[in-house]
Amino acid sequence: MDPELIAYLDRRFDEVDRRFDEVNRRFDATDNRLDGLEGRFDGLEGRFDGLEGRFDGLEGRFDGLEGRFDGLEGRFERLEDTVHLMGVRIENIESKVELLAEGQGGLREIMARDKAELNQKIEDLRRDLNLFARHVNERFDGVDDRLEKLEALEGRVTLLEKRLAS
Repeated sequence: MDPELIAYLDRRFDEVDRRFDEVNRRFDATDNRLDGLEGRFDGLEGRFDGLEGRFDGLEGRFDGLEGRFDGLEGRFERLEDTVHLMGVRIENIESKVELLAEGQGGLREIMARDKAELNQKIEDLRRDLNLFARHVNERFDGVDDRLEKLEALEGRVTLLEKRLAS
């Protein structure tokens, strides 16, 4: 039973006891009122019996509430355990995200280095292709010059052949 309720009831019963003591003094002083007072005591006793029944009912209700609070306490403990477990899992996820971020930074560095190397290789290839194109163009120009000379010679050979045939 709740200590505050017990203290309250003790005070109330002490007060009732004081009242009884006062009533007993009055009974001693006035014998002719004893019969009337006895009836009142019986009424008070009935009322106390009713109060006692009510207190028993309240005690039962308090016991029921105590059981419900115990159930809630268990649920809160399980909830605390779940929250703690979720905190641990979140910390684990955070550490994995940090590792991913570090890995992504490393990949960016590698990709930047590879990009620079590829750009350099592309530039080297362009330079080589330009040199090759110039060389091919020079050779083509040389072949073109020879072709023009051959065509000129062919024209001259054709003229010579015509002259010789005539």
